[in-house]
Amino acid sequence: MIDARLQKIYERSYGSLKNSLEPKVEKTGNYAANINDWAKALQPYNKDLAGRIDEKREVGFANVERLGLPRYKHRTILLTEFLKNRGEYFREMESEKFFVSLEPLNHGLGRIGKAGLNRKEVIELIFAFIAPENQDQYKVLLNQFFDNIFGGTIVVDKNGNPFFEFIRGNQTGVGKGNVDIEFRVWRDNFTKNFKYSFEDEIIREIAHMAIMSVPHSGEGREMIFLTGYYELVIARKDKSSRPQVFFLDYRDNVKFTIEDLEKVELS
Repeated sequence: MIDARLQKIYERSYGSLKNSLEPKVEKTGNYAANINDWAKALQPYNKDLAGRIDEKREVGFANVERLGLPRYKHRTILLTEFLKNRGEYFREMESEKFFVSLEPLNHGLGRIGKAGLNRKEVIELIFAFIAPENQDQYKVLLNQFFDNIFGGTIVVDKNGNPFFEFIRGNQTGVGKGNVDIEFRVWRDNFTKNFKYSFEDEIIREIAHMAIMSVPHSGEGREMIFLTGYYELVIARKDKSSRPQVFFLDYRDNVKFTIEDLEKVELS
């Protein structure tokens, strides 16, 4: 019963919107469908919503920084500059692996990206997909990357109630809405206590840490979280370090919020 009602909520969320549009989406570049592709597919059905969804990836990155949320170290560099001084930029990240996103400067060219690459693989990705004569048409979003323990999304409704879905491993599948969710956390409508779809106490502690990393005010039943859509991962910088939360994206547009959770009984 709980799973069915949770699914009812999830069907109102961003992931479900993307699922419903998936047959209509054209892939661009070396990504599975991204947020801008979903906007394009939605245009014939709801131009207003499509316009609000169609934001550049940098918007989410900038929002994370604006809120002071913990995130991967990163740099944005023109591709030609990166290739000239790649050793310097790699060292600046202070990680052995990287997430790289190759963003076109102009419309019409595909976006290319992949996570978990070493230095050699980053360069191979660039030369595999971007011809030398087109290198001046791209910029590089270079990010630290640490192997993900968990990845997921948190949607906070307009009343400040969080709904957290996550899986083991990378966050990508949750954001695309094409994986089965392993873990869910929400707040009880009456007590405002957190409720869990799983029993593991260690994972509950990690999930609670992630939710409490979202900006919030008040205490106990009066605690209110900042409305919006968050993408995040939980990772260790090395084998001896404790798990940490890293936010990948934050959007505060209305299309990322879900209907008030208190309208759906979860108990």
